[in-house]
Amino acid sequence: MAGIRRWPPWFGGGRAPGAPLRFAVAVGATALASLLALVPGRVAVATAGMLYVLAVLAAAGIAGLWAGVAAAVLSFVGLNFLFTPPLGTFRVERTEDVVALLVFLAVAVVVGALFSTVLAARARTERREAEARLSASLAARVAETGDAKGVLDAMAEGLVDLFGLRMCEVKLGRSVGKAGNAAEATRVERIAVHLDQGPMGSVVVGSTRRLSKDERVGIEAVATAVALALARHRAAEEARAARLDLETSQLRAALFSSVTHDLRTPLASITAAVTSLLDAGADIGDTSRRELLETIREESARLNRLLSNVLDLSRLRAGALVPATSRAGIEEILEGVLARLRPALRDHPVDLEVREGVPEVEVDVVQVEQLLTNLVENAARFSPPGSPISILVSGWSDGVRVRIADRGPGIPADQRERMFEPFVRGDADASGSGLGLAIARAVAVAHGGRLWLKAAPG
Repeated sequence: MAGIRRWPPWFGGGRAPGAPLRFAVAVGATALASLLALVPGRVAVATAGMLYVLAVLAAAGIAGLWAGVAAAVLSFVGLNFLFTPPLGTFRVERTEDVVALLVFLAVAVVVGALFSTVLAARARTERREAEARLSASLAARVAETGDAKGVLDAMAEGLVDLFGLRMCEVKLGRSVGKAGNAAEATRVERIAVHLDQGPMGSVVVGSTRRLSKDERVGIEAVATAVALALARHRAAEEARAARLDLETSQLRAALFSSVTHDLRTPLASITAAVTSLLDAGADIGDTSRRELLETIREESARLNRLLSNVLDLSRLRAGALVPATSRAGIEEILEGVLARLRPALRDHPVDLEVREGVPEVEVDVVQVEQLLTNLVENAARFSPPGSPISILVSGWSDGVRVRIADRGPGIPADQRERMFEPFVRGDADASGSGLGLAIARAVAVAHGGRLWLKAAPG
């Protein structure tokens, strides 16, 4: 995984190499310093001491604290045997040489210990940062994709790279992620992963060494962060599903209530008219008979519009409200709508004005007829009897603008957008289904247009 640096196992609180390797590093560093000091002939004691300090730093940096301490002791012996009179012996004749050697030993041990500690602290900090970056990238991937299997595979790969493992298998919930080759591992360890609600799974790692406590803590921290991200994602998905189920149930209930209410009124009128016509004993004149038939026709048309709105809402919810366009004139469509709605508009004079130069446009004629029918019917329902309805058709950019104005009570500015939501009715509307404006806007948007409400004088 990009951005992961593999650390030597003894850095950052990990397990140091074995004693033979530590001693070999100390001997090698001290021997190299001795050779460098002896090659040009015996250099000054101070120069030899500096070379031995460098050997201590090298041993501490390569193999850790105890290698540095061993190199300090060996350097003390080499400085005494090779560079302190009498040469070639371990005897020291002068007191000041004894003090100098002891001071050198103390300084070498302290310097080696400090250097090893600083390197270990730096490596530990950088590894913690790498662990944090790995946790953050995996959590972001959970939030972005929700692919638990892919995230756990990436996590296993990241842990193998970060800790120098031979294999890693992550089990969180029902998902499993793997990386590496288990056949290369000589030692297998299992690290449990817990959250507040209980055990979440485990991380099984294979290596050629025993993991240190610090490494186990780091692996557990990464696994816990990923487990939390997966738990949050699962909770969010469950909440979203529950909310969708609730909204669906509410929508079905509202649709059922609205449709049954709106069906009952025209059906009652049709039933009453048919009953009167079928009553053999009723004395019905030609005028009354015609009025009853007109009632049946009007209420049947009303039922048809209601069912069309319900079907359009279903298509809208399913994403199937796609226009089948052809070139047509809005004026002709409007005239057909007004002719069909003549019974509903009998109490409202309609003023239709079509400006010059209105172009034909690519529209789905059936859908646009439904849009205009809903708007005109809505205007008639809210306008007081005898009040006019004005319709203005004009060119607008490369399309057409239709403005329908009525004398209704108006809608407060903060509630106008809500009127385009399904089943939302105006305060004065007791008979509508609350679907007309929602369907009308959906059709307008599907045609690349807009539909909005605004106030006007009068």
